[in-house]
Amino acid sequence: MNKRFMRFPEGKKKSVTLSYDDCMEEDADLIGLLEKYQMKATFNLIPGWFAKEGTTYPEGETYRLVTKKKAKEMYEHPLVEVANHGNEHKYMTSLTPLEMAEDTILCRKSLESLYGKIIRGMAYPYGWYDDTLIDVLKHDKNGSVRLYAARALGELGDSAATTHLIESLREDRNVDVRVRAARALGRLGGAIVVEPLVEALNDENPQVCITATDALIEIGDVATDALIDSLDHEKVNVRCDATRALGEIGNKKAVDKIINMLYDEWVNVRIYAVTSLGKLNDTKAVPALIDVMKNRSENELVRAGAAAALGVLRDPRALMPLRELIMEAEELGELEDTALKSFKKIMAANWQSIPGATPQKKPAGTF
Repeated sequence: MNKRFMRFPEGKKKSVTLSYDDCMEEDADLIGLLEKYQMKATFNLIPGWFAKEGTTYPEGETYRLVTKKKAKEMYEHPLVEVANHGNEHKYMTSLTPLEMAEDTILCRKSLESLYGKIIRGMAYPYGWYDDTLIDVLKHDKNGSVRLYAARALGELGDSAATTHLIESLREDRNVDVRVRAARALGRLGGAIVVEPLVEALNDENPQVCITATDALIEIGDVATDALIDSLDHEKVNVRCDATRALGEIGNKKAVDKIINMLYDEWVNVRIYAVTSLGKLNDTKAVPALIDVMKNRSENELVRAGAAAALGVLRDPRALMPLRELIMEAEELGELEDTALKSFKKIMAANWQSIPGATPQKKPAGTF
């Protein structure tokens, strides 16, 4: 059945929303009013309708489309949200599932390339939409078609598709469909998708696990607690992926638990742990990282990672251990080279507080 309605990302409800369609020159006046009254609005753009540069309109013409250059200047504004309105403003209900997917994906790619950020919103052309894509995702026998449906539903940003994408992630036998479902859920976001994506870290296919990890990173802070819990998982790949994701998300709530991961029995987990502690940028980790770096029985990649993380943290407590490691080495390998770089970074950041230290001068001709 055809439906005419508005949907918003992550199932959000809005009592009042301002939205304008079709990328018109008169939108400049609307944006001026937004600035005057400090209100926000969504502009639903159609990249396929951008006017050619140099286009002129007859006097009195009211339907004046903006050029791509003007769209970039006009809608890149803190009070403006840009949304997908289809690449050619076609009736969705007149398209095949593949055509619907292609039009939606092309529009979103064009807008994301233009504005350099993820575009989540979607306003259906003419306001019409049906559940064709969801039906295809659930029932089509062709895995390639289900893959396109999963991708398109993620591009649409339609929260109504979330439960169906979760079902596909958990149950579809086609690996590519599960990968696309995970990616789509990352785009849709929201707390409801965290649990199934964390479950997917244990998928039998590595690509599904990687995609689910990236999706959790895209979701961000709301996934932190579930990922921290996953650090206790019995499978090493789950612990690796959870450790990596927590470092990328950057919530310092994870620091204590990741410090514990420095002593995991698996070297890959420990490598991710030292890297993530650098990214979390909490000096609480400095003593543990120093211990790991000094431990001669530890894997050299882990020790080098710890040395690199200390350079990121720039805590002067690491200066003496780094110096000792460098001075005691018979020859400079990767570990010692990393330690030397970190030593220089810490000195440069702390020279004013170190007695007798002077700022490092750059060689003439360098910048």
